[in-house]
Amino acid sequence: MREIDTSYAARVSRDHERRARRGQRGKQNPRVRRKVATFWQGGALALIAWAASLGAALVLEDLKGMKGRLARQAKSRRLRRRLLNFWSVMTFHRVLASKAAFYGVPLIFVDPRDTSRTCPVCGRVEEKLRGQVLACPCGLRMGRHEVAAVEIARRGLGLLGGLPPGQGSVGDPGGPSSGL
Repeated sequence: MREIDTSYAARVSRDHERRARRGQRGKQNPRVRRKVATFWQGGALALIAWAASLGAALVLEDLKGMKGRLARQAKSRRLRRRLLNFWSVMTFHRVLASKAAFYGVPLIFVDPRDTSRTCPVCGRVEEKLRGQVLACPCGLRMGRHEVAAVEIARRGLGLLGGLPPGQGSVGDPGGPSSGL
């Protein structure tokens, strides 16, 4: 009877177990986990200090349920994995919410629907977006990230009572950018 050489499999298994004990496997690595946590804490504290010094509120998109929507919408398995595997935005939101509550800085969550498709000048919602630039018939050409930031800030001001709903958009004569 012929004997099977299992020394290679035993060595690989032993190396794997040693690495696992030392915490050198991806997300389970305690050093990496600590670095990421320190990064989020530092970023949150910097934002809170900035908002507190200005007496301002922080406005964020409410991304609860976004992971499920992305999982349903993404066509390819590869794209779904890329979008969902490193979902640490919610971790940052939790850290920021706890720090904001501790330091007394208002934190407002707004609905993320159509933030990058709504024109900040005329309020028109574009049906189809092509590329990274929003080109509105009113003449505005602006990056979608900047458009979303303006819209999120406008919605936050509306929730704070600073602007009546639908008024005070960028470019309006009575809006915050007009100086009147």
